[in-house]
Amino acid sequence: MKNTIIAIASAALLSSIATADDAKKFDGAFAGVEAGYADFGAADAFIYGAEAGYRKQFNNNVVVGVEGTFTGVDLNGVDFLWSTTLTAGRTFGTNNDHLLFLGAGLAQINTDFGSSEAFKTDLGYEYALENGFSVRVKATTYDFDDFQTTAGISYRF
Repeated sequence: MKNTIIAIASAALLSSIATADDAKKFDGAFAGVEAGYADFGAADAFIYGAEAGYRKQFNNNVVVGVEGTFTGVDLNGVDFLWSTTLTAGRTFGTNNDHLLFLGAGLAQINTDFGSSEAFKTDLGYEYALENGFSVRVKATTYDFDDFQTTAGISYRF
C-alpha cells in the first residue's frame, strides 16, 4: 500500500513537471528558415537564410536568448550576411503561445569588395504552433539605417 501511494504521488509530480515544461513554448534550442526583403540604401534585395539559437523561458513568461543568422542576399556584389543577436521578450495570450521580442547584436556583410560590420536591432513577433513549430516575423535595422523584414518558420528541439 505504501509503495502504491508513493508511485501515485511520483506519477502526479512528474506529470505536473511535464505539463509545466510543455507550457514553456519558447524554451530551448531552435532552428529555422526565413525569407524577406532588405533595403540597403542604394539597392533593394530578396533575402533568404537560416537561424539557430537557444532561449530560456522563465516562470514569469520572460524569455531571453541568443540567436545566430546566416542570410543569402539576391544582389550583385553581395555574398552573404551573418549576425549574432541577444534577445529578450515576453510571452502573452491565454496559452502563452505569443512572443514579442527585442534583439541587439553584431552583423557582418560580405561583398566582392570586402566585409563591413554593423550594430543591429530586431523587433519580432513569434507564434507557437503545435509540436514545437513556430512562425515569426521580424524587422531588423543595421546601424539604424539599412533595414530588412523577414518571415520564417522554426522548430524547437
